[in-house]
Amino acid sequence: MAQNAFEPDQLSPIDAYAAALRWYRGFQEFLIDNTGDYGPFAKMLGGSDALALDVDAMLRVHDKAMQLLHGSLNMQLRALFIGAVDRYAAQKVSPTAYRTAADDTVRMLDERGFVQLSSVEPHRIESLLDWFNANGLIPPETITNNPQSAEPEPADVLRLNGNIGQVPRQTLLRAPGLISLATDPDAFAVARGHLGAPPILIDVSAWRSFAGEDGAKEAKSAQHFHFDQDDYRFCKMFVYLTDVDEDGGPHIFVPTTHRPETIAAHRPPEGSQDRAAFDDWYYRTLRKSERDVSRWLGIEPVAITGTAGSRFIVNTEGIHRGAPPVTHDRWVLQCVYGVTPYTFWKGPYNAPHADGLDPAAAYAAQLLFAG
Repeated sequence: MAQNAFEPDQLSPIDAYAAALRWYRGFQEFLIDNTGDYGPFAKMLGGSDALALDVDAMLRVHDKAMQLLHGSLNMQLRALFIGAVDRYAAQKVSPTAYRTAADDTVRMLDERGFVQLSSVEPHRIESLLDWFNANGLIPPETITNNPQSAEPEPADVLRLNGNIGQVPRQTLLRAPGLISLATDPDAFAVARGHLGAPPILIDVSAWRSFAGEDGAKEAKSAQHFHFDQDDYRFCKMFVYLTDVDEDGGPHIFVPTTHRPETIAAHRPPEGSQDRAAFDDWYYRTLRKSERDVSRWLGIEPVAITGTAGSRFIVNTEGIHRGAPPVTHDRWVLQCVYGVTPYTFWKGPYNAPHADGLDPAAAYAAQLLFAG
């Protein structure tokens, strides 16, 4: 993986929300122009009236549509929608811009929901850790509430008050080698094959999970089982920046639960009391207990371990959690690849230049990097 070089002070204003709005308006025009194939989708997303929406309203429309398609558990309908996204994206980036991933790699991700990739070189991991440690951490809720003005706090203070410390966005974007890692062609090839449309980098984050003084802290937030709904189709590349064994806070995934047919197969018959209880648990219970995962699904979770530099892609529409580390802190980097620009990176903000990217990487990086 070649490393993109840029000087940390090469920053320019960028507005991820403005870029997202341009994409969504173009997509809506595409659906309207192709109503013979996609008329119901154009109507679902508001028809021609949607072209006048601002970005917040547009994202609300798409959020509702995502929930409808997810809740339908209809793979054919969802595949048809992704086909529309793929046709629209082909106007912006050629399918030939992507490498072809090994069939067995994509098949493994498709079938079980996660797959290992080649590891990242040690010197690149060390550079990232040095950068993150030198620039400090913030409480995770600050990322959502006030991401641009958050001031870093000492790790020891964060450890006392919570389970993780988040890398501030401006620190993260300027990390050495981040651009090349987030736009790695091998990762794109796997993501492209799995998603069915060109990947867009809709989020990137890094955090340190704290072990307690006498073992694991009590699980909080995403350390409980849950599933994500980050886009119509999405997957996440995780990179361990520290060694992660079973006591080191591994990512734990319930295989095949990213597949609608798995959930449909375990869903009790319509009209039964168990159907209502299952739906309440699956659709409306944000944090799910290990006992209930076992009760409703009966699928054994898998702990994904690895040394520093280990890298894997997961479809976190499947049920998963990050285990609280027991013996030592865990550092992890996460890149989220979607098929639409459904991002929480509200702009404008200053972003580093990502010059000289190939077309696939430039398309993916359009929200978060300048150039």
